[in-house]
Amino acid sequence: MRSIRRFAVYVAATAVLLAGCSFASGALVAGDTQQVVLTTVNDVLFTKGVPILQAPQCTANDAGDTYTCIGKTVDGAEISGIVTGADNDEHSEQKVVVKIGGNELFSGTVEEVLIPEITVPGGG
Repeated sequence: MRSIRRFAVYVAATAVLLAGCSFASGALVAGDTQQVVLTTVNDVLFTKGVPILQAPQCTANDAGDTYTCIGKTVDGAEISGIVTGADNDEHSEQKVVVKIGGNELFSGTVEEVLIPEITVPGGG
């Protein structure tokens, strides 16, 4: 019974994340910083297959240059995402670190997450 409940939570969280992923390109164009931050953190979690119980909620510091996102996995581990340089319009300059229970899951730039390398068939 517990595994069915866990699976249902995972499916629901995945659906929420998939809906969020569809905003990535629009968020980059629109310049909505909080949406870019949230989408970045969610995309990392989705790509890494993290089962989410509580979706991350993001808040900015007073300067608006750093966002901290906190959530929880199905296993109860804390999800933390920190995006620095969020006030910079260049996504290559915005740094993101996502951790699960204190263990680093991803460290890189917002650009790496939201604009992955595109491989063109036959393009080398």
